[in-house]
Amino acid sequence: MKKNSFLFAFILLLYSCEKPCGEASTGPPNFRVEIIDASTNENVFTNGTYTQAQLQVTTPNSTSFNYSFFSENNYNVIGISPAWTEGTFTTFIKLNNTVIIPIQTKVYKSSTKCFENYFIEKVEVIGFTYTQDAQTGVYKIKI
Repeated sequence: MKKNSFLFAFILLLYSCEKPCGEASTGPPNFRVEIIDASTNENVFTNGTYTQAQLQVTTPNSTSFNYSFFSENNYNVIGISPAWTEGTFTTFIKLNNTVIIPIQTKVYKSSTKCFENYFIEKVEVIGFTYTQDAQTGVYKIKI
């Protein structure tokens, strides 16, 4: 009986000890878009229709967000991090102040005992035809 009590106490001790979680984060939620000419199926930055200088990415009411323009080997995409909080956010991609592409993004929070992270649940491009590349995850928007 003493042996069983010791084993039970040892197991109880193992399960009751809190282990530190450590630091982990997935970083802010983000997605990438490629803007395609609807008639030629070419990237509008690669084919010279628009330049990076003609690109603006904004949000209404100066909502917190980040974006980056990635250009490598004639592959030009825009990376957008809508917000590091839960909710629905609208981002506008403006090309030469003539083409305005509204994008709605829904972000959700996932919490565990140790971590809290944010993920993109849905991306919707309003008023334009778009697809998401199954291999790269990049949203291809036709203008």
